[in-house]
Amino acid sequence: MNSLRLRVVALAVLIALTAGAASGLVASRTAERGMRDQEERRALRAVERLQRQLDHLAEDLAEDLASAASHGDLSPGSLAAWLDRARSHPPTPIAVAVVDAGGITAEALRPQSGIDAAVLRAGLGGLGGDRAGGLAVCAGSAVVAAVVPLPGGNGRRLATLALAGDTALARFQDADWRLSTFCRPGGEPSALASPRISDLAIVRDTDGLGVRTTLRILGGSVEVALASGAVETRAAAQAARRDQLLIGILVAVLAAGLGVALAWLWTRPLAELAAACRRRTQDPAAPIPMVRGVAETELLADSLRVLIDAERAGHADLAQALERETTANAVNQRFLAQLAQEFGRPIRVLIAAIDRLRIAGGLDPGEVAAAQQAAAQLEERFQDVLGLAAGLGDDEPAATAMPLDRYLAGVADLLRPQAERRGLHVLVEAPAATLAVDPRLLTPILVNLAANALKATLQGGVTLAVTIDGVSHASEWTVRDSGPGLAGELADRIVDACRRGEVIPGTPGLGLGLALVLANARSLGGGVRLADNSDRGATFVVRLPDAPTTGGWRRIVTARIARR
Repeated sequence: MNSLRLRVVALAVLIALTAGAASGLVASRTAERGMRDQEERRALRAVERLQRQLDHLAEDLAEDLASAASHGDLSPGSLAAWLDRARSHPPTPIAVAVVDAGGITAEALRPQSGIDAAVLRAGLGGLGGDRAGGLAVCAGSAVVAAVVPLPGGNGRRLATLALAGDTALARFQDADWRLSTFCRPGGEPSALASPRISDLAIVRDTDGLGVRTTLRILGGSVEVALASGAVETRAAAQAARRDQLLIGILVAVLAAGLGVALAWLWTRPLAELAAACRRRTQDPAAPIPMVRGVAETELLADSLRVLIDAERAGHADLAQALERETTANAVNQRFLAQLAQEFGRPIRVLIAAIDRLRIAGGLDPGEVAAAQQAAAQLEERFQDVLGLAAGLGDDEPAATAMPLDRYLAGVADLLRPQAERRGLHVLVEAPAATLAVDPRLLTPILVNLAANALKATLQGGVTLAVTIDGVSHASEWTVRDSGPGLAGELADRIVDACRRGEVIPGTPGLGLGLALVLANARSLGGGVRLADNSDRGATFVVRLPDAPTTGGWRRIVTARIARR
């Protein structure tokens, strides 16, 4: 029962751990995927914000340039003054010029920016078209460019360039993003316009989150890198994993507790039934408890009660049948006792009369000898019948502890008259030990085997012996003669009868004596075998277990009732 409880608990814990681990893994993967999506959205928003800010930067520069053009004074001095005023508002303009179809007519430059004046003039002259603003590449640096048309037409326009370094761009970014740029000349779009984003890549490493993109601008491209530690996102992810682990442990503990409770609840009725069955081994009247709660256990309890009722009914029927058989056997026993008195005395008188006639010489010696032999055979067969019936009495056979040498000496005394008539002897080989012996069943075995041996022996005699196995404590009873041995065909039939445990009906030479031997040996829980057969004699061995089996006739009656 404890094993069943342990299995239920182990199964509940295993299911809890598996469910907790699976739910934790799924939740962790879901949280991680959600964090990744959040990081990607955050990175895209940062890039979009950068692009909007660059557009606003170009638009603001174009607005300032349009305000300067509206004053009308576009002399070099006025343009230089505009440059000075615009220095306080990044991006800082480094060149401004009035450009027409023939070239630059007025200009103001600030070569201190590191860009050659000729390069600045070339950059200003390359800006054309309607009012526009955007990024451009000038002398390997990213600049913010703006152009506005001047009143009066004739293609006149006011153009300006301003540095667009990391410092100017970073001021428009969120505080948790770091900006770095790299300008790469090459490729010239047809007109100044807002930068176009391409080759967007999101990078995750141990330092945090990063975004890399390329802005296509006039005269080349600018590679922009945004980096963020993403401290809040990663902290949230770690907190989510910690919470999931705690929840998984809590679920496992609750499931294990539930499994223990269910194991106790489900196995308690089974434990009660098992205890009741053990009590019934000591007290057959002990009842089977009425268990409730689990349908299968209730069904088992009901089935046990039905089985017990059926066994009681069967025991009652068996007791009645046994009583009838016992009564019939008692009648048979009394009949056989009367038969022994009616036939035994006349047979003995007949044998004695034949002996007197043989001595007196009143009859032919051959006829007298034949009559004497026939009378002796008649007595032997009658003794076989009485011996077979002796095991079927109304008294229960019982084992009795007795000295082995005295017991075998008593069996030899029963055989000695027959042996003396044939001029033979009966020897006994037995230790002076005490063993539980059932003489009602064992004595007919030894007497019948020894009687058959005496009939087959011409000189010498028969030896009765007993040995005890030191390991199994089984006893072996030996009947050994000094005759010429059994004929081959007869020996085969006897071996087959011993192996089957029964005499084959109709087989000549295997009579009532061997039937009695095999039946009684089987009732004692043992067996008979032909251990030796040679020209020096035959040896039969009866092996019986340590504790003799009693109640052999009761089992025979029970088997007969069962067959009916």
